Amino acid sequence: MVLDEQVRRTWDRVVERFASENEPLIRTASSVEPADIRAAWTACLATVFELLAAHYGSEAIEQRFEVPEDYAAFMQAIGGGWHGPHGLEWSVFDAATVAEATASDFNSFVLGAEEDEPVLDSGFWLGIGRYSDKHWYLLCCDRAHGYFGTVLDGHDSHQWLNGVEFGGCWRMAGSFLAWLEMHAKPAAPGTSPGTDG
Repeated sequence: MVLDEQVRRTWDRVVERFASENEPLIRTASSVEPADIRAAWTACLATVFELLAAHYGSEAIEQRFEVPEDYAAFMQAIGGGWHGPHGLEWSVFDAATVAEATASDFNSFVLGAEEDEPVLDSGFWLGIGRYSDKHWYLLCCDRAHGYFGTVLDGHDSHQWLNGVEFGGCWRMAGSFLAWLEMHAKPAAPGTSPGTDG
């Protein structure tokens, strides 16, 4: 199956799963037109590239920064901007929010790092979503990193601040598509659809 189609079908199952558990997802993107979704994604990538290049240099970013194909397919074909407003809430960010969340984390944890509290992970990460007010979904977009393509849950933490081995940085899935598959499965009894149930 072509990757785009696989991502679409898996996402459809995620939407169906939330709806079946009476917690339907709401679309929050400002536009759902395909051209607007692609343009927003292109603008997001330009913003993130510029942010990272200003600190590490363009050559390093060109060599290392790469958005995994499954996530790129999702953001170009479906687009983020999905929110589950029930319970502790669950969100997959739209492109503008990915850029904002990534820039906020980078400014706080990398550019704002103190000498006595250095950055503990130098990989490139995108903030792609959240669950409740404490769990941040982070995608590794660094070809030179051992976690490339992996989605982590930063529970009151971030790899730049605490390092990837910190207990609060939990490896949820080895790929974005596998992460979607997790959310397409029915929640365990007594849990919210936003959890890994």
